[in-house]
Amino acid sequence: MPGGFEYMLSVSFLAAALVLAQARHTVLATELPVWDVLAADVNGDGFKDVLAYCSDETAQTPTKELAIYIAGTGGRFETATKIRYSLPSTNGTAFVAEFDGVPPNEIVLFDQTGAQVFVISDTDLVEVGHADFVSLLPAGTREPVFLRGAYVDLDQDGRDEWILPLPGGYGVFSKGQLLATLPAPTTSELRDFANFQISHRLPDVSTFALPEEPLRAIALLSDTQADFVYGENWQQHVQYSIPRRLDEKWDSSAELDDVNGDGWPDLMVTQTSGTVNLKTETQIYIATGPFRYPDKPNATMARSGSFTSAALRDTNGDEKLDLVFVSIPIGLGNIINYFLRGKVTVEAAVYVYGPKGFETKPGRRAELTLDAPEGRERSAYAMADFDGDGYLDAAVGTGAELMSFYRGSHREFLAASPWLKLNMPTFGIARTGDLDVNGKDDLLLIHPSGPNERRIEVILF
Repeated sequence: MPGGFEYMLSVSFLAAALVLAQARHTVLATELPVWDVLAADVNGDGFKDVLAYCSDETAQTPTKELAIYIAGTGGRFETATKIRYSLPSTNGTAFVAEFDGVPPNEIVLFDQTGAQVFVISDTDLVEVGHADFVSLLPAGTREPVFLRGAYVDLDQDGRDEWILPLPGGYGVFSKGQLLATLPAPTTSELRDFANFQISHRLPDVSTFALPEEPLRAIALLSDTQADFVYGENWQQHVQYSIPRRLDEKWDSSAELDDVNGDGWPDLMVTQTSGTVNLKTETQIYIATGPFRYPDKPNATMARSGSFTSAALRDTNGDEKLDLVFVSIPIGLGNIINYFLRGKVTVEAAVYVYGPKGFETKPGRRAELTLDAPEGRERSAYAMADFDGDGYLDAAVGTGAELMSFYRGSHREFLAASPWLKLNMPTFGIARTGDLDVNGKDDLLLIHPSGPNERRIEVILF
């Protein structure tokens, strides 16, 4: 029998080997720089494929294409079939949705004249439908991204409806036909610099079911109000004014999500004020019924002296949403660390939602040190359940060439040490999802505007 030290070493090496065996890292190469990536099943085999939105933004006329990687055996990508589809320069965005009610999903491409609908046929895309309309969607983009959250089956007929921004608000489309126009608080701004710049700001869209209603209700959420439309052709309308408190507010956002699992969307309002002495305040309003919220927030959490973002996530697998604060402290130590070592410290604090509501103080915390990016690059991180145990884990680029995975558990939000490290470029944008449908989230990572802009990292667990 080996000695104690040798035995511990052998166990450690065995554990590390098992972890590495569970993580499969594949690099997908593209001919053009990648600006966005999407995981969706486009061939109907049950596994999610990888779609990359590619564009050479430096060309006088944008050169764009979709690079589609069809997952191979077991949902893996070592033997993925690659399809390249050249896009017209007028293309603006795209998504994958169920168009005709029959699998597989279709790929929908948008430009200034409307939409084209395609399906995969062998190693090519075949057009199966189109729709003509004028929208506020971008056209001729040089840095294209996929349109997320704009499609949902509102009437439970197996076909996704589209909810798209129009000059008069939002339009609801079914099979390319306009069903209804929803008035929405839309603001547009014109900037007269060396050339004209026009920007539009529209409310966020979410949907939810109502008892005994065949159609899902639609919520249009801006930073000042929430508009709920429901009923036949979404003609019924209820408006809720979002309370705002900080007098010197310079940033405000709102989010609707079901915190306590009762089926009604709850409201999270986050406001930030100040410049040097930053203060972020988040208020949670738990719905008391459809379209009804209390006059005062059920919970208020504040954070000072840092750049802070708030998110609602289930961190402990109880199907209730907790509040996660992710912060970059603005302190002398962090500033010195950045300039001398090229490092930045990120702090996470979690307010768990329990039987009596949110904790008054964060019961879980974590602190990570990351390599600071340069230029247009960004540090990549993602939160998902990578080991399938129901607890939220984190993937963090702790070095320019090192991705670290931290495991969550019932004891702590994130373990102090990573359970897996992978040598790979980490500056970029991370996306998550269960690609191989085994109950564990996987990771996609792209590197826009960097030296690795023509590669996609696929990590399957």
